[in-house]
Amino acid sequence: SGRSTRIPYTLRIDATPPTIELLSVETLEDGRLEVRGVARDNEQVSVVRVSDEPLQFIPRAEVRFEIDVASGESGVVEVIDGAGNRTVTSLR
Repeated sequence: SGRSTRIPYTLRIDATPPTIELLSVETLEDGRLEVRGVARDNEQVSVVRVSDEPLQFIPRAEVRFEIDVASGESGVVEVIDGAGNRTVTSLR
């Protein structure tokens, strides 16, 4: 019948990984670590894990965190953005 539909859209690909800024990592009296930092992304930070302990927050471009975790050799901070880009940094 000659009818057609056109739906314009813009596809944006986010290839920029998030960043992690560790403000301090201190050993507490009980041997645990107190970790303070900031996770940033150009769009939104979706996941922050410190030594496999996930933080709860509303996804946004900048997330400040402070958490006490068990001390261990495999201590890392992992940040994942909304597009799945991932950054990992060691606590040591």
